[in-house]
Amino acid sequence: MGSTLIPPKLSVWVIFFLWQLTHAAAQTSTTSATPSPTATPTGDGGGDGGDGGALDILNKAREIIAQTAVLGAITLVVGVFLLFFGQRFFKVTLFVGGFFVTALVGYLILTAVEPSTGFPNRNTVLLLGPLASGVIGGGLALCVWRLGLVAIGAAAGFLFAMFILSWQTGGVIGTAKGRIIFLAAMTGVGGLAISFFQKILLVVATSIGGAYSIVFGIDCYARTGFTDSTRQFLVGENKFSYTVFERNGKVIALLCSMIAFAIIGMIIQFRFFKRRDD
Repeated sequence: MGSTLIPPKLSVWVIFFLWQLTHAAAQTSTTSATPSPTATPTGDGGGDGGDGGALDILNKAREIIAQTAVLGAITLVVGVFLLFFGQRFFKVTLFVGGFFVTALVGYLILTAVEPSTGFPNRNTVLLLGPLASGVIGGGLALCVWRLGLVAIGAAAGFLFAMFILSWQTGGVIGTAKGRIIFLAAMTGVGGLAISFFQKILLVVATSIGGAYSIVFGIDCYARTGFTDSTRQFLVGENKFSYTVFERNGKVIALLCSMIAFAIIGMIIQFRFFKRRDD
């Protein structure tokens, strides 16, 4: 790649900043998962047990809200970076691409092997497991940049497929098997295509990834239901999640916003941050 890559010191600082955000999410999860003494039933009567159950539910709700807020902040920061600077700061983009792909794979593996009773401290496991695999994948992408480039294209193909599926309640493709095949195919096409058209598709991929990340981050606070598509399209309904994605006017507005963000990102990166040839 060209000589305009991000300086090593700045790369370290950006990665450190992303790590601090994810570490904050982990701290939120482990702290919130600790039972509150006031939430423990006393065993003296049904009323105390009921109060304890209510407080457990309240603590769980607070945990979810806190984690969602941190996740929203992370995705917004990453989204803005990818949208406007993804091509220019190539090394950090490599880390983000490798991180995303391996974190996603880690999450899918954990949900696939999860016992019927669920993991102990389930939210913490499903947070820290993908984070650990993501950091390893991001580091590997930095060491082998061609592999990282494929990860960037694969991530963009996956997110574009998620974008297409989100235009219909329950998904444009109605069956879980069909959605999995579509997601896998688009992921493979993205990873393969960027290997042949590196410079053009690097801008397109980072613009798509940045736009999706921004919209996802916005919905972590707006709660239109857009983020529900991620869980339903990936793992579907199970005993631990009854999420059903529904397309509504607000979701359509976010999807249209994603198109606008992606176009703006492409224009800015192509016009103002065009990379010099090797």
